[in-house]
Amino acid sequence: IAVATTTVLRAKAFAPPLAPSNTDTQTYIFNAHVAAQPAAPAGWPGKLRWIQVGSAGVDIFPDWFFTGPVVTCGRGIQAPPMAEYVLAAIFAHEKRFWSVLARSPADWRETKLFDVAGKTVGIAGLGAVGSEVAIRAAAIGMKVTTIARSSPPPSIT
Repeated sequence: IAVATTTVLRAKAFAPPLAPSNTDTQTYIFNAHVAAQPAAPAGWPGKLRWIQVGSAGVDIFPDWFFTGPVVTCGRGIQAPPMAEYVLAAIFAHEKRFWSVLARSPADWRETKLFDVAGKTVGIAGLGAVGSEVAIRAAAIGMKVTTIARSSPPPSIT
């Protein structure tokens, strides 16, 4: 899909006293291939007044993308489930989930399982995801060491 391709939507906008009105909006569809275009499409940004991207980061978008209206993103919205995934990976590693698979009695091997509490987790970056990982790791008794450009939030230290 070329960046110049647009879709015109009919949206219901409510204005006082909550009466619906039709509003035309112009939507550009972006993905990694489209965002990699080196130059803005003809007519960019058109009538756009606001851009909401679905990703947490906007670093995949080229510089010309930011010459239009304000750009907002979903930063932080996926942080809790991502942090849970990180903790699941830590547990899987320490509890040897992949090496203790036994499909029959012949497969059984005695395996030492390790504790998670008391271990140290290092977190590089305390954005939304790093902060959520730190909070959860501390809650299960892990020692948390962080590297960040700014001070950690008080709830982590």
